[in-house]
Amino acid sequence: MLSAGFFLLTVLTGCGSKSAVQQQPVEEKKFVVPASAAAQDAARFFAGIEGRPDGPFHELEKDKAWVWHRKESNAMWARADKEHFPALRAFQQKEIAGKEFARGTVFYPFGGPDITTALTLFPNNKTYVLVGLEPPGTVPDLSAVKTANLDKYLGRVRFMVESLPRRSFFIDDSPAGRGRSRCALPPCGPASRAN
Repeated sequence: MLSAGFFLLTVLTGCGSKSAVQQQPVEEKKFVVPASAAAQDAARFFAGIEGRPDGPFHELEKDKAWVWHRKESNAMWARADKEHFPALRAFQQKEIAGKEFARGTVFYPFGGPDITTALTLFPNNKTYVLVGLEPPGTVPDLSAVKTANLDKYLGRVRFMVESLPRRSFFIDDSPAGRGRSRCALPPCGPASRAN
């Protein structure tokens, strides 16, 4: 009976009092993804899609490395469309095609950069929230792209993106990445620049 009384006393005296261990506020890391023409231009360039005629990547799109990148990227997505996405589309049509699945927000924990799966399974939703373990990185600086060995640089982009349809995450082969992605595209910093 003594132990039950001691337990009750401990609980009651602890109610309403401050903990002896004060929790320190956690500093939030904020990642700002620019909603700008520069980000759109970079996305189109790395995806192998022609940009604006007056865009910053227009001259680089004439380089034979980018022309090859465009061809290889199109072939890669055609393979994914043939080998990977039919099963997802069939599942979507059979299991989650109703109106009740087309409303609201799609929440995809551990989705990271895998927007392709979210869009394939929920093509009519307006809001998608993907949570990843890795920071998103930054939009590569145009000057870094211009000074890089473009063939090698775009080859790394394709290597990282090619793993996405099969695995639902990027693979980064750089020493800094150690087989995982630290960001969406190289270079994230001097250590991962492909020169």
